[in-house]
Order: sequence, then structure tokens, then C-alpha cells
Amino acid sequence: MKMRFWFFAVVLIAAIMIVEFDISRRTQARVAAQRRAPATTQLPQSLPAVAAVVSPEPPVAVASEAVKPASFETRFNSEAQAMAQLQTDPNLVEKRLEDLALSLTTEDIESLKKIMNNADRNGDDRALAIELLSRKKTPQSLAALEGFVQSHQTTTKENWSRPQEFNSVGAAQAIEGIAAYPEKDKALTALDSLAKTVDESFLLDRIARSKQSLIGNTDATEEQDNGALKQFVQ
Repeated sequence: MKMRFWFFAVVLIAAIMIVEFDISRRTQARVAAQRRAPATTQLPQSLPAVAAVVSPEPPVAVASEAVKPASFETRFNSEAQAMAQLQTDPNLVEKRLEDLALSLTTEDIESLKKIMNNADRNGDDRALAIELLSRKKTPQSLAALEGFVQSHQTTTKENWSRPQEFNSVGAAQAIEGIAAYPEKDKALTALDSLAKTVDESFLLDRIARSKQSLIGNTDATEEQDNGALKQFVQ
């Protein structure tokens, strides 16, 4: 009876020791696992998100060819065509001519001189060139008109032709442009000079009438014009 008691006591003590050992082992294992686990840091929710800043790429320079302005010849032809379409509105044509004449540069006047003196050019183009030079009213344009009249070849019955007839009409138009120059003394000087070099009766009459108009003696203008026209037709 006593032996049985001690046997159970030993078994009970052994069981208690096994349970304590197992509990101790589990506790140590749990602590070790917690120590090995990586620490995780949680950002506070109040911290704003930081946006990534991307540096913009520098703009790529596109090499573009400079647009060259249209040549005077191109602009002249364009204006000639435009004014030809505006014949039903004389006031608009007048304004367009004035605006174009005022915009002429020194280089443009030289281009107009070439057009005016080029016998191979269209008659309308040459007449327009003379008209623009007459409206420009500068010393350069005045000299261009005077030079055109001086270089004119006298029209006779022997050399008459349509182009030659136009040259006479164009020279007469240039004389009127000279007479319209705002400085009368310079206009009279140019007309006096032309009267000494021109020997075509039609042009000499036009010069004389222009001078009379400048000095205020216009009583015989219509009569002189009719006489000059008869001589030119003959």
C-alpha cells in the first residue's frame, strides 16, 4: 500500500516537471520568434504623400527656315491683277494706288524704273509703273520719270508701231506726273530741261501745257490739246 503511494507520487512529480518544461520551452520559442521578426514602421496618417518631382525636358528647338518676304515683282503683279478686278469701283482703285505708292521703298522705285523702261513688258504693267512713280512724289521718283522721257525715241511715220505709240503715250503720262510734283519750282525746272531735249511735237506740246498749268495760265489748254492730238494722228 505504501509502495503504491510513492509510485503515484513519483509519476505525478514527473508529469508536473514535463508540463513545466514544455511551457518554458514554448515561452522561450515565442520570445525568440518575436525578437527575430523585422520591425515595421507605420507612417503617421497625417503625413502628406510626397509627389515625385519630374524635371521637364527642355523644349526641342525646331529649326524653321525664315519666311522670306515676297519680291517686289511678285507684289507688283499681284496688285496689278487686283486693281484690274476693281475697275467697277474707281474710288477703291484710287485708294489702292495711293497706298501702294506710299509704301514704295528705294529698291521698289528702282524696280519700277526697270519695268517702265522695259519695252518687252506688258503695256499695262509699264503704265502702272509710271503711275506709281508719279504718285510717289519723291526726288528719286521725279528723276526716274524725267529720265524715262529723255530716253524716249521720237515717234515718226517711219518708225511708228504699237509699242512705239505706247512709248509716246507713256512719256506723256510721265510728263503729267512730273507736273504733279508738289514742289512747283522743281517741276518747272524738270519740264524746262525736257523741253530742250525732246523733239517730238506731241510731247513738246504736253510739256508746254503742263508748264502753263503750273503757272496758272490754262485758258488755251483744251485748244492746245486738240491741236496736239491732230498732229499726233497725222
